Amino acid sequence: RASADQSFSTFMVMHFCDKEPVWEFGAVAPTEAECPLDSVKLAALTVICCTIGLMGLLAAFAHFAREWARCQFLAKMRTLDVLTPLLALYTTAGDYLWLLMLKANAAHPIHESLFMSAVCHLLLCFCVNAVSLRLTITMFIWDTPWWRRNRRRLRLVLFVSCLTPRFFRITRANFFGLDQTHIHFGTPSKMSVVFSNLGLVVLFQDLPQLLLQGYVWLIWRNQSPKLSLFCMALGVQSVATAILHHIFSRSQRAAYERVVKLLGVRRLTAGFFDVSAGVGQPMSLEKMRRADGGTVPALTPGVGDSSKAKPVGELLDPSKLDPIQAAMYVSQMYERETKKAIRDADASESGSELGSESSESEEDEEEEDDDPAKVAAGVAQAMRGGSKGSGQRKQLYPQGLYEKMRKFYKQHDPARLDSIGLGNVEVDADKVDAELKATFGVGLDSID
Repeated sequence: RASADQSFSTFMVMHFCDKEPVWEFGAVAPTEAECPLDSVKLAALTVICCTIGLMGLLAAFAHFAREWARCQFLAKMRTLDVLTPLLALYTTAGDYLWLLMLKANAAHPIHESLFMSAVCHLLLCFCVNAVSLRLTITMFIWDTPWWRRNRRRLRLVLFVSCLTPRFFRITRANFFGLDQTHIHFGTPSKMSVVFSNLGLVVLFQDLPQLLLQGYVWLIWRNQSPKLSLFCMALGVQSVATAILHHIFSRSQRAAYERVVKLLGVRRLTAGFFDVSAGVGQPMSLEKMRRADGGTVPALTPGVGDSSKAKPVGELLDPSKLDPIQAAMYVSQMYERETKKAIRDADASESGSELGSESSESEEDEEEEDDDPAKVAAGVAQAMRGGSKGSGQRKQLYPQGLYEKMRKFYKQHDPARLDSIGLGNVEVDADKVDAELKATFGVGLDSID
C-alpha cells in the first residue's frame, strides 16, 4: 500500500567502487563490502596464481622423487624452466588482450592511434623474434641429434617462441622426461648464455608495451582496459626475469671459464674428474694456486679470515669444496704427478751425466710453481696424454742443443719437457729452429 508521506522522498547514499585489483572499477554498490568482483580480472588472477602454485608443488615433488626409483625422471625436472616460459606466454597473451579491450572501449579518439601503433609494434616484434630464433637454432642447435629427432614435433613450440622467445626455454626443462624438453647442445653454462641472450630479445617487445599500458592507465584509469594492472605486473616480471637470467648466466659462464683456465684445458665434460678420489690425503694448502694472488688462505671455511685458516698438511675432504676450489685441488694433484713423472724420466735418461742438471731442473720446477700458465699447460698435457706419454719415444738432442730445447720448452710449453732427451746424435739446429718458429712463432733465439 502506497504512503503519501514516504513516496518520492526516500534516498540512499551509494558507494563508488574503486578497489583493485579484482573488483569491478566504477561499479555502484550500497556499501564498499558489496562491491562486485570483476570476472575478467578474477579469471586472470586465478590462472596466474594456479600456475605458480602448481609449479611450486611440482618442484617439491621433484625434490622428494629422488628417493623413489620409479620417479627418477621427475627428479631432473627444472620447474623454473617451465614457469618462466609460461609467464612469458601469459605476458604476451595479456598484451594482445589489452589491445583488443582498448579497441573495444574506444574511450577517446587517441586510443585508435595508440591501437594501430601497438599492433604495428607487435607485428615487428614477431618478425624480430622469428629471426632471432632462427639464428639461435642455426648457430647452436641445427646439427645436434636432439634437433634431428624432434624438429617435426616442435612446430607449436617454435610458433609460440616467435610470439615470445623466452618460451623456447621450455625445451631444457626436462618436463616429465619428454625428449622435446631435454635439449643439449653444449655445456650447461653455454646453454644458459644462449637462452639468456634469446630472452633479452623479449625486452624489445615488453618495454614499449609496458610504457603504453602505464600511460593509458594513468590518464584514463577507469576507462582503460580492465587488465591494465595485470598486464603491467606481468610486463615488469618479464623485464626482471630477462635481466636476472642474463646476470646469472654470465656469472655461471665466468665460473666455468675460470675452471677451464685454471686446469689449462679447452673444455670440461661431465665426469671429467672425481674430487672425492683424494679424500683422506694430506695436502699442502699453502702452495695451492688461486686467483686472488695468494693473499687469501686457500680452502678454508672463512675465506679472508686468517684466524680460521687451517694448518699446513691438514687432511682435507674435497667433496665439501665448491667447484672452483675442487678444480684447484685436482689441478694440484695432476701437477704433482706430472712433475714427478718428468723428474723420473730425466733421471733414468741422463743418469750420472745429468746429475747437476737434475738438481737445476728441480730448482727450475720449484720456481715454476708460481706460474699458473705454465703449470696449467703441463696439467692439460698430462690429462690429455695420460700414461701414454711415458711410453712414447723421446727426441734426442746433443748436449748444447738439448740444454737450449729444455730452456725453450720450460718457457713456452712445459708439457713437452718429457718428450726430449740427451743423446749422442747429430741434429740440424737450423731445421729445429725453423720448426719451433712455425709452431710457436719464436725460435731458440727467444731464450738468449
